[in-house]
Amino acid sequence: MKKYIIPYVNMLLGQVLVLTPSFLFSVCYSGSYMDCWSAGFFIMIMGISVEMLSLYALYCPYSCVFNFLSSLAALMSILVPYRVIAVRTFRLCDDASHACRTSTMPAVIVIASLIIILNIADIFIRCKARFRNSHLHSRS
Repeated sequence: MKKYIIPYVNMLLGQVLVLTPSFLFSVCYSGSYMDCWSAGFFIMIMGISVEMLSLYALYCPYSCVFNFLSSLAALMSILVPYRVIAVRTFRLCDDASHACRTSTMPAVIVIASLIIILNIADIFIRCKARFRNSHLHSRS
């Protein structure tokens, strides 16, 4: 039962990441679609990726790979809008006073950081359990 808690929380955080740029902390004010709208769309895609990868991590024996990929998707939701990884289409507005920079991205940073921390913790927990099980079987 315990091994399912982190992937379920991860899926929930992925859903929150999907809802952040459109409903919880909107990137654009109503009626205005600027450059940041595409960045919000990218964040939503990364949130869906986190959800799907967490679902695979529940039932796959090689869940560490899916946890790593989920962490990578969460990290991309921060790095691409801030242009650390340059993807021309998905970027934030240049004005620091816009909603995408003042409310959306701080929320995305917190949510994505939690996703990354949970995935790293799950990797260590599962690898430790796998090592313990293989070590016990080798002694027999």
